[in-house]
Amino acid sequence: MRDSFDPALSVAGIPHGNLKIHALDVLSVAFLLIGVHRALTLGVRTLARGLGLALVLLFAVNFSRGVLDFGLQTGANNSRASLYFLAPLVYASTIPHGWDARVWRLIAGTGCVLVAIAFFYFATDGLRSVTQHALRNGIPVDSRPVVAAGALVILESAVLLIALRWPSPRVSVWLVAVAVAGCVALQQRTVWVAGLAVGLIGFARWSNHRIRDAESLVLGATGLLFLIVPLALWGFFQSSVLSTSARETTQANSTLQWRLTGWRELIASHHSLSDSVFGMPAGASWERSINSVSIGVSPHDLYVEQFLRSGLPGVVVLVALGLVLWSRRGEFASRAGLTPTCVGLLLLAQFVFTITYSLDAVQGLIIGIFIASLSPNKQAAPVSLVHANGAVLSARARGVP
Repeated sequence: MRDSFDPALSVAGIPHGNLKIHALDVLSVAFLLIGVHRALTLGVRTLARGLGLALVLLFAVNFSRGVLDFGLQTGANNSRASLYFLAPLVYASTIPHGWDARVWRLIAGTGCVLVAIAFFYFATDGLRSVTQHALRNGIPVDSRPVVAAGALVILESAVLLIALRWPSPRVSVWLVAVAVAGCVALQQRTVWVAGLAVGLIGFARWSNHRIRDAESLVLGATGLLFLIVPLALWGFFQSSVLSTSARETTQANSTLQWRLTGWRELIASHHSLSDSVFGMPAGASWERSINSVSIGVSPHDLYVEQFLRSGLPGVVVLVALGLVLWSRRGEFASRAGLTPTCVGLLLLAQFVFTITYSLDAVQGLIIGIFIASLSPNKQAAPVSLVHANGAVLSARARGVP
């Protein structure tokens, strides 16, 4: 959420000043230590888990270099986002007996809660375009009450609700419709693109699967889609708020151009042999000039940020992990309590999102669950399988057709 409570305490007596510790720092460090201990005890076992642990090792090197060069506080501040992503990943990926379908209900429910929070803000403050700002205590803030990472969770919850048909087939359809409306209203344009890709590919996969046994249903759904899409586009551009947000991406000073310029500046400034091989220590400057303005914030791209932190080895490990999960999605989908199409859509949404953002704790948890499902020696956990008629059966994940 945009307006979040982040409890923290300050510890004195630290070199280079006091150390500010946030509540999620403590939780993440605990997750990380437990996950690493499990990995050392149980073994690596799979390539995916090994790649996840390699990311943790690269993070540890980056953080240690930052502490040595810039002090503990600066190193911690610059490493916090990576810690929040990697700690749930390594914790979830080393669960001894795997996960069952209940964890997906938790994530789907989280997306529904975020939609409710977003609509509460819209009812209170009104719906504004991204070019406008809301005031909080006299300070202008982003008008979108749920940040991009939260909007991605809402999109993923829509995918999970369809796959799980939870809490019931009829209710899940209405919840998906509300989730889609929430994604559109939040105006996180990267999530718009991810949602469009997920929707088109998901519909194509569903049509290809059902065309043999329900041809009339597929043809009817396709015809209905051709009727609804033009009406939806007409309504979209009739809204001055939504059309303004869409047009902003084509302007010379758009956020997309801001990102592209920043990526070029960062890579051009840090392409030496040492930077390419080892990356830069946590806390090193990411300053670049965009439209004659000096900027030092995150690059807003997972791969550029990984290159800056760990050089090309970090990018290679990150891409390799994504390729392993994508290539083996059919193998571990049933163990994770999902279908291969659902897993593929979740990975696709994450990939599109990483083009302009880094991943957060929820995405680390999802990837960790996928990695855990690849473990060859894990005991199969019960999953919920929903038949076409809505009946729910309980089965073991391993051996489910």
